[in-house]
Amino acid sequence: MADAVEQPKPQRSAYGSRFMLANLVVVAGFLGVLGLFAYLVSTGSAGKGWSSYKPTGGDVYDKAQNTADHLAPAYKYNGQPIAVVQAQPLLYQDAAVDGIGFTRQPFRKIGSSIKQFEPANATIAYVMCGTADKCGLSQIGSQETVPLLRREALELAMYTFKYSKDVDSVVALLPPEGQTNGAIYLKRKNLADELSKPLGETLPPHQALSYGGMSEVERARVMRLTADHLYNSRFVQGPNGRTLLVLRSVNG
Repeated sequence: MADAVEQPKPQRSAYGSRFMLANLVVVAGFLGVLGLFAYLVSTGSAGKGWSSYKPTGGDVYDKAQNTADHLAPAYKYNGQPIAVVQAQPLLYQDAAVDGIGFTRQPFRKIGSSIKQFEPANATIAYVMCGTADKCGLSQIGSQETVPLLRREALELAMYTFKYSKDVDSVVALLPPEGQTNGAIYLKRKNLADELSKPLGETLPPHQALSYGGMSEVERARVMRLTADHLYNSRFVQGPNGRTLLVLRSVNG
């Protein structure tokens, strides 16, 4: 009887192993790319990529002044900066202001005129010194410089909120117009939508900016974002020695 023929054992192909290894490398690479993309998206919304410039400084006031020094020279009328900007805590005669009061016309002169009070400990003040006497607003070209000041205040606030997480509000004290002291007061929540997307989508970048350099769309956006936050301002010192910044809406 013939011996049984032993069936040869199947041999694993070396090419098959190499093909499987190549597939694993491709899949791993693809997952790595997905992970990197997710990381870039998440960190981009957190600050990196939000703006080409990022303020530097040891604390919030240093960062705020660095921001002011960076932005102010770019806002110009007739080739000259419209204001010098000082960043500081909210002060009056070198003393800390205790809070911010918002006024209304008392009904039949009954009751307090203060309708709302907010603490000032998480507020950055930007004091804008204009080109006229006593840091005032020059009447020459004021129709062009006022919209620029509104844009500058908005841009200062956006940088401050984005890069200084402990700041809850920003007040820009505008150059006085005669006996009127204007202010723009913005809270972080007022700009929540704008802070969630790159700065350039709200305020397009400009190396130097004059009124004519803003598009109609940009002007309208600046007006919309600041219209409800324009105030006449004054400092009031009470009999208890406490000082308030009192703001009255220009819209009544």
